[in-house]
Amino acid sequence: MMRSSFILVACVLGATLHQSNAWSHGTGHLRHGGVQQHETHSKAKLRSVLVSEVGIVHKTEYWGKIFVGTPPKEFSVIFDTGSGNLILPSTKCTSLPCNNHEKYNPQASQSALQVGKEGDSLEKEPGQKKEATIRFGTGSIHGQFYKDQLCLGSDKSCFKANFIGTDYESEFPFDQCTFDGIMGLGFKDLFMGDGFNMVDDVVSQHSLPSNKFSVFLRDHEEGSEISFGGYKRSQAASDVLWAPVTRESYWQIAIDDVTFNNAKTGLCSGCQVAVDTGTSMLAGPSDVVEHLGDKLDVKNDCSNFDSLPLLGFALGDKVLNMRPNDYIDRVGNSCTLSLMTLDVPPPKGPLFIFGDPFLRRFLTIYDRDGPRVGFAVAQHEGVTADDAKTLIATMQGSHAKHTEDLIKLNSHVTKAMLQTTAEDEDLITITLARVSGPR
Repeated sequence: MMRSSFILVACVLGATLHQSNAWSHGTGHLRHGGVQQHETHSKAKLRSVLVSEVGIVHKTEYWGKIFVGTPPKEFSVIFDTGSGNLILPSTKCTSLPCNNHEKYNPQASQSALQVGKEGDSLEKEPGQKKEATIRFGTGSIHGQFYKDQLCLGSDKSCFKANFIGTDYESEFPFDQCTFDGIMGLGFKDLFMGDGFNMVDDVVSQHSLPSNKFSVFLRDHEEGSEISFGGYKRSQAASDVLWAPVTRESYWQIAIDDVTFNNAKTGLCSGCQVAVDTGTSMLAGPSDVVEHLGDKLDVKNDCSNFDSLPLLGFALGDKVLNMRPNDYIDRVGNSCTLSLMTLDVPPPKGPLFIFGDPFLRRFLTIYDRDGPRVGFAVAQHEGVTADDAKTLIATMQGSHAKHTEDLIKLNSHVTKAMLQTTAEDEDLITITLARVSGPR
């Protein structure tokens, strides 16, 4: 029996969490994940997450289409930077959740090959493990290992990919999922075995003009995209601020502190952050989030909403800022802090999670060659040059040398941006549909 690289807590959490899909995943011995609400001393409602060993709770909202097999068959998947595997239902699965989704049929694909856990053909290496049972917090799946052609477009950027085709999915919570499967875009320690990592497959088979992909999210039903091979300059309202990946698991970077109006708070000196496209909320260590809630003192009746500060994350002498509209859930005259408490123990934690509220504010670029993560203010309607300077700002009291060092560190950014602009027509761009609620 295999432990999952992620735990599915529930596909749909309901109206209290925006009627979106919740996933929890991680590596190690994962047993349980859960979500609850509680009041802090500041009277701001915080969503608390219970995590065993290592795990991250997800409420995924955006999915797109990939094509698997020869001839290609279309599947809808979550593109998740916080996991590493591709999992699809197969025609061997007759349970209710599978019957509600598209199924992978190896018999109908000329390029299909059944493989073992090591990614080799079972005919050549029959001693490999042939199947896996994966237990989630609220259910389980069982499946076999396959290799087949995967295309990011219907007939372009194709490569050979290893994945799990399920022959069983428990009714709850999988019958609530609006998408067929999940395509993990994390690093190798999040997948089940050698040869099962999507990002490494793309890199090794030279399927893209550049080993980068980018995510541009909108808070609307249309307009969200994931681009493979680089990023679209038209989606960036600022220069790109790059941060090196500190641990190749999640797309994980280091921040220097949490800030209010570009001033350090001292709440999270030297924290780590996972930039996660599968999470529709922000999350952080319980002690940090609770102190943050105390300092913000968000009033339930929204009476102090207009006086709330910019909430930022310091990278060197630069700050990635979110406005109150980004980190506060405001429904009528009711305000709550859109920040879950989540405790991930070392060595992967403690971690902040940059989910959809952050990802809608910033275009994020994932560079496998670095590895590094780039941030630019997302070019949405009405975003001005002044807005961009506010959202990627300079730290209060920063020294000139720090700025000079940052300029030297990122001296290659302008060139990279120009190169990417020239390659826009070569990008593989997938439109992302936003999940608005249960099926």
